[in-house]
Amino acid sequence: MTSPLLAAAEIEIVPADAPRSPVVHNASFELARGGSLGICGESGSGKTALVHALLGYSREGLDLTGGTVTIGDTGSPLRLRLGHDDFRKVRGTRIALVPQAASSVLDPIMTIGRQLIEVLHAVSGKDADVHARVREILEEVGFEEPGRVLKRYPHQLSGGQRQRINLCLALLGDPEILVLDEATTDLDAITQRRVIELIRRLKADHGLTLIAVSHDLRVLADLCEDLIVMRRGVVVEQGPTKNVLAAPSHEYTESLVRRFREGPLAGYERADRRTNPDDSTPILDVRGLRAAHRDFSSGRARSVEVLHDISLGLQAGESLGIVGESGSGKSTFARCVLGIHAERTGDLLFGDAPLVTKARKRKVDVRRSLQIVLQNPDSTFNPRLTIAQSIGRRVRKFEGLKGEQAEERVHDLLGEVGLEPGLAGRYSSALSGGQRQRASIARSLVGDPRLLVCDEVVSGLDVESQARVIQLLSRLQDERGLTLVFISHDISVVAALTQRIAVFRYGEIVELGPADQVINNSTSTYTKELVEAAFISE
Repeated sequence: MTSPLLAAAEIEIVPADAPRSPVVHNASFELARGGSLGICGESGSGKTALVHALLGYSREGLDLTGGTVTIGDTGSPLRLRLGHDDFRKVRGTRIALVPQAASSVLDPIMTIGRQLIEVLHAVSGKDADVHARVREILEEVGFEEPGRVLKRYPHQLSGGQRQRINLCLALLGDPEILVLDEATTDLDAITQRRVIELIRRLKADHGLTLIAVSHDLRVLADLCEDLIVMRRGVVVEQGPTKNVLAAPSHEYTESLVRRFREGPLAGYERADRRTNPDDSTPILDVRGLRAAHRDFSSGRARSVEVLHDISLGLQAGESLGIVGESGSGKSTFARCVLGIHAERTGDLLFGDAPLVTKARKRKVDVRRSLQIVLQNPDSTFNPRLTIAQSIGRRVRKFEGLKGEQAEERVHDLLGEVGLEPGLAGRYSSALSGGQRQRASIARSLVGDPRLLVCDEVVSGLDVESQARVIQLLSRLQDERGLTLVFISHDISVVAALTQRIAVFRYGEIVELGPADQVINNSTSTYTKELVEAAFISE
């Protein structure tokens, strides 16, 4: 019998302050050379902690207390414990990690070329022809003009391009095993598919063995031959991916599969979407909107139009979904409505009054009535302030409350979004992803807005947390009479909440209509691609 390339045995990981509540408990698996293993589970399931342990890593606050990792012919199994020197010998050269966020790896003040060369020097340990190797690896991941990419900074690349640079960094040491930790989570469906195709090709060309972690079963179904499902630190199901998806044996796996086939609200009681909002009360009217960005890639500033003649209306109490891939202009549209994108033309009416281009020149009641919930809650909260302090600042500014009244108002808002009052005194870093997004929604409700723009608010959440946030927004819309603009690259998420869907591509609306019609009878080939990518087929 052929020995596995990687074997993990009885891995145990516990919080330093709660050793009796393991994050990962007794996890074991084997992976043959050239194989591909997916690890799925909701946030907090222990999947990321498990794969980081394979490299001898552990995030702050966790202890590796048991288990071994064996990689090929490394000799004796590597026993897990913090600071184990043996793991340093295999990282990057035998096993390499591609983390979720490129921003956690790429230095914003260094060019891409300099970062690639530094990593190559570190893993090769010799002065090879680094420039030739770096250009070669860039071409291998699909960059047609590597010379231009080498001179750019991370912020000058798209999300898909940054993730390809992440892959380059991991591949520079010619590893045998590549670990992908939510490597496609923040990408739209079309870009995600391209990255998956790239990973497949790299796997074949390099003879890689693959471990992919994701809360998205669609990604793992496309990428991995075998699948592990984790929940609360325990492996609850394991087997060939096709078998697990076709006939899940654990009820948790069954619920995951169902949601990726039918949408994130499958199995949940779904609030009825109001199909007849008050047609006599238009709240937002956009006519001939054009918007541009400044591009400095050529060495001098030039204006590049990213929205082309966008026109649509939104009735009071309606929910409109905006979907499209990265660069389609959907977030720029939101920024124009909110008054935080100045380079635009066209007419925007809120109620019966024109919207001034810049938010700071709008009246306070207009700014209060138009609010946004951002994709990343960390960009909403000051890490040095508690949740109560962050929300309290806005309460004082927009509602004029102070002291006990302001404190009471903060607690009421947190309760409205389903958060315990005790969380008010915590910092955002101490909350889960779903809790942070709920707190962000609470913050946006200060001042009783009439229109709420949600920009990719569930893209980083697992399907269970997505469903809870969607239900929350649906309830808030009903109770408060809110008008919603819900932006996402995932059309299955948009369809779960909104009445109408506008599909953006290259700065234009390629389809606009009732949600059910867009999903089931789309007229655009591009929309059909988005729908196909959003659901797991039977």
